[in-house]
Amino acid sequence: MFRLGRAKINDYVIRKTDKGGSKWLSAVSECQCKIVMNITGVFLREKSSNGFWVNSNKVGKDNMWPLEHNSEICFLGSNKKVFVFMLREATSGKGGQRGG
Repeated sequence: MFRLGRAKINDYVIRKTDKGGSKWLSAVSECQCKIVMNITGVFLREKSSNGFWVNSNKVGKDNMWPLEHNSEICFLGSNKKVFVFMLREATSGKGGQRGG
């Protein structure tokens, strides 16, 4: 599990420089989302009430969305890209094979 949000306990702490200023940072939750992996793949689980988007698809609170190589993750609107998910296997030169 990998957590993203404003709180210092997260694996990645979202800073105002990530969002372009303090105005946007205030809308990011202490724990915005979690990236989880299980036997079927890698998923983003919504933990905030403000929402996030994966490839322009809004994900609701406590819902999960599958992540694929180059998935765009946006907070606060479908056009406010924060992260691009990259599968390590897809960039390692192993012909795009996906591992566990």
